[in-house]
Amino acid sequence: AVAKSCCRYDPALEAESPKPSLPIVPGKGLKLTQFVKETFRNVEPTYIVEPYLQRGKCVLLDADGGTGKSCLCAAWSAALTSGMIPITAEPCQPINVLYLHRGEDTNEEITTIFAANGGNFDRWYLFSDKSLQFDPEGLSVLEETIVAQNIQLVVVDALFYFLSSLMENTYNALPAMAVMEQLNGIAERTDCTFLDIRHTKKGNPDTKASDLGMGSVQFRNSHRGQLLLRFHPDEPGVIVCTDEKGSLLNPKGKPFCYRREGLEIVYLPEMENPFQAKKAESKSKDCKGWLWSMLGHGAYERTTIIQRGIDAGYSKSTIYDAAGELNISKKHQPSDGQKGQPPVWWARQGFDWSTVFDDPYA
Repeated sequence: AVAKSCCRYDPALEAESPKPSLPIVPGKGLKLTQFVKETFRNVEPTYIVEPYLQRGKCVLLDADGGTGKSCLCAAWSAALTSGMIPITAEPCQPINVLYLHRGEDTNEEITTIFAANGGNFDRWYLFSDKSLQFDPEGLSVLEETIVAQNIQLVVVDALFYFLSSLMENTYNALPAMAVMEQLNGIAERTDCTFLDIRHTKKGNPDTKASDLGMGSVQFRNSHRGQLLLRFHPDEPGVIVCTDEKGSLLNPKGKPFCYRREGLEIVYLPEMENPFQAKKAESKSKDCKGWLWSMLGHGAYERTTIIQRGIDAGYSKSTIYDAAGELNISKKHQPSDGQKGQPPVWWARQGFDWSTVFDDPYA
C-alpha cells in the first residue's frame, strides 16, 4: 500500500532548505568532466517504440478530450506486452507495463481495451488508488515497484492527477521543475520509460501545436519527447498523432493516423498529416498577402523582394509560388552595356513601368 501524502509545495520551505554544495577541487575551482578520445564511447539510444518512446526517458502525450488517449495507451501496452511494436506490428521483446490512472475509467474497463487489442495479462499491471502522489515518498515507492516488477513502461493517466497535493497551480514553473527532476531521475536509474498523459487547453487557432498542453511550459521542457493527439479536421473518427519534440540524440518521428473500430485501434498508414498540409496552405496564403501588399508601394528588384520575404519568414520557393499565383508583372532592367544578366523587377499587373525605366518595354 502507498501511504497517502499530505505534502504541498511551499516556496518558503524551499527557500529555507540548504542548497547543494558545488563539486569543487580545492584551489582549482569547479570539478570538471573530461573524456579521452580513444576510450570515449558514443551514447546509442535504445527504444521501446522507435523513435517515439526512448528507454529511460519521460515522454508527454498531449491530447484533446475524446481522442481516445487512454484507449491508445492501452492498445500500445497490449502490443508491447505481447512482443509487437505498435503501428508497424514488427516483433519485439515483450515488456512489463504499469498503468497508473486516476480518471473516470475503472481497471476493468481499461483492461477490456487491453484484452481486445491482444494484450498479455501476465505482463500487465494497474494501480488506481488515490493515495499515490508524486511526492518524494510516493516516487520512492513507485521506483521500488518498477524495479521489483521489472517494469519497462509506465503510463501515467493523467499526470496532473498525481500532482494534486503538490501543486495548487500547475502553471507554476518551480514545482513543475522539481517534480520532473525526480521523475526523470527514476526513468534514468531504472531505464524505464514514462508516458505521461496531459490534457490540452482550448487555445486559439494560432497556438503552436507544441504549446497546446495545460500547465507550465516546464512540463514540456522537462520531458524528452512530446506526442500530440488531435482530431482529423476532414475525416470524422480519425485521430492524428504528431511528434512535437525531439531531443539531443533522438529526432522527431513521423506523424501517424488511426481510428478506433469497436474496441480495437486500427492504424491508417496511407493517410498523410492534414495539419502539415493546412500549415503550408496557410503559409502560402499569408505570403501572397504579404507580396501583394509590398507591391502596392511600387516595383522592386526581385532580389530585394526575395530577401525581404526571407526576413519575413517565407522560403524562396513560397515567394516564387505566390508571385506565380498573383500573376506578377516582371521586367528586366534596361541594359547599361555591362556584362551579365540585368536585374529583374516585379510589380503588380498594370503597373506603369515608365515610372521606373526610361524604356518601359526593355
